[in-house]
Amino acid sequence: MKQHALKHNKLPVPGVGQQHPLRHSVSLRSASPPQHSQRSLKGIGYKDRIAEANSHFFIGLLLFLFHTVTYCDSKQDRGYTVAYGGKLTRKTKLTTADWVGCGFRTLAANGPQSLKAEVLAKTLKVTKGSFYWHFKDITALKVAILDRWEELVTQQITAQVDAGSLKPKQHLYNLIETALCEVSQEYETNGVSNALRNWAQFDDLALAYVSKVDMRRLEYLEKLFSQVPQTKRHAKINAQILCAILIGADQLEAAETKACLQHALDIMIGGNRPIPA
Repeated sequence: MKQHALKHNKLPVPGVGQQHPLRHSVSLRSASPPQHSQRSLKGIGYKDRIAEANSHFFIGLLLFLFHTVTYCDSKQDRGYTVAYGGKLTRKTKLTTADWVGCGFRTLAANGPQSLKAEVLAKTLKVTKGSFYWHFKDITALKVAILDRWEELVTQQITAQVDAGSLKPKQHLYNLIETALCEVSQEYETNGVSNALRNWAQFDDLALAYVSKVDMRRLEYLEKLFSQVPQTKRHAKINAQILCAILIGADQLEAAETKACLQHALDIMIGGNRPIPA
């Protein structure tokens, strides 16, 4: 009788004096299973152990997928993108300038209400994780866009004009040529300044930047007009007129803008347009 019992009980269970009647066991670990009390093991049947194994398997799978997707998302801007199935593939690395450039194009095309992380990420075909790698929030992106715009339409323009012809009159005409490009060449879009001024009508942050840019423009234009004998006397009013024309010129077709600005400058100077050096 004792030999017959041992014949059918081949599976030992650690920590229990007698053998368990199950021939097969399911374990999630390669090492020996943890010690259990006799009372707890007696209540575990085959189906119960299968259910427990499935539960541990799916929990582990979910944790693995969550970790993989989170890791991929956090590495988005470091040169990787998330492919189907959670795998990492190489991609062109995005920079802060890429996001700012996308912000300029989106602003010019659809207005400030479209400056959202989801919208920009979809345009660049990446996840929002890449956006938040560079910017704390959407306000930080807006500040970066406004900072870049201020630099382009003030410092960059004045540096190009000052580096050109030494003739004071030619500086004014060079200013027109440079101002017409603004951010359009760098980001391949037009109407950015006009979109920013529309934005400033209901946004205090944009208004502060636009006011600061206009003040710096007026100061620079007054400086240029004061160097020309014909316009020196009324340098301030001439600066205000040309600044207003530059702002209004954004409403004209690109082909008409240059001719309009040059004609206005001809009138101010007295019809004596200088010959470029």
